Amino acid sequence: MALLVPVAGQVGLQLLLSPASSTLVARAACTTLSVGYPVYSSFKTLQPKNPNRLSKDKRDRETAQWLTYWTVFGSISLVESVCDRGFCSMPGYYHAKLLFLLWLQLPQYQGARRLYQQFLQPFLAEHEEWVDARLATVQGLLVRPELVSLASGFRKTMRGAPLIGWFVQSPDEWDRPAKGKE
Repeated sequence: MALLVPVAGQVGLQLLLSPASSTLVARAACTTLSVGYPVYSSFKTLQPKNPNRLSKDKRDRETAQWLTYWTVFGSISLVESVCDRGFCSMPGYYHAKLLFLLWLQLPQYQGARRLYQQFLQPFLAEHEEWVDARLATVQGLLVRPELVSLASGFRKTMRGAPLIGWFVQSPDEWDRPAKGKE
């Protein structure tokens, strides 16, 4: 068994880093690294009853690190979704993305913090009023009486449907047992 671990690790690394290998392995690694690990790390940071509870200062730093990561990752994902066809077809794209994601997350590089402070924060600060105005317009449209009535009707119609009823609950209903489970 001890002999298999180094061999499996070496084979996995060769698959991941080999330009001749399928991009499927690199894509899976990118997804795991870009979403899976940060989701779990964010969960651990936010857990109030974590047995290895972080000090307030350490927890604040971890929270800031992951909020910064999610802000940068979300912004990059928006750009990537528009340009994805061009990026994906480039040889080695997912391998480069994997290295980039490591750079964003690893504490010794603090790549997400650097991108946020040098590019994203100044850009968003410069356009904050414009974005806020557009968001206010959209939010105003969403609370128009006809849309509120439509949403209410949809919620009432779907409440009895298995599974879908859970999704249409309002926040004040979250702690109540589902119909038929009382």
